[in-house]
Amino acid sequence: MSTVLVKLRLSSQQYEQLENEAQAHKVSIPDIALIAVEDWLKRQACLDRARQLMRELGHGIGESSVTYNVAREHDAYLYTREDE
Repeated sequence: MSTVLVKLRLSSQQYEQLENEAQAHKVSIPDIALIAVEDWLKRQACLDRARQLMRELGHGIGESSVTYNVAREHDAYLYTREDE
């Protein structure tokens, strides 16, 4: 796999915090940056998948030929017995 060099601009406060965390966890700053990018990409992939599932779930909503309104008549559906 080929790699690409990326330049990252941080404020001095951000860099100091990052440097402190790197030293505390015995991890290099580039490794922390790589972990952060990998986590972000995984999170985005999960969000994209969830969005796709929601779009698929929404297909067909409102296209029913049934004439009743479950939201308006929910008490009747929940509390009326079939034999009444």
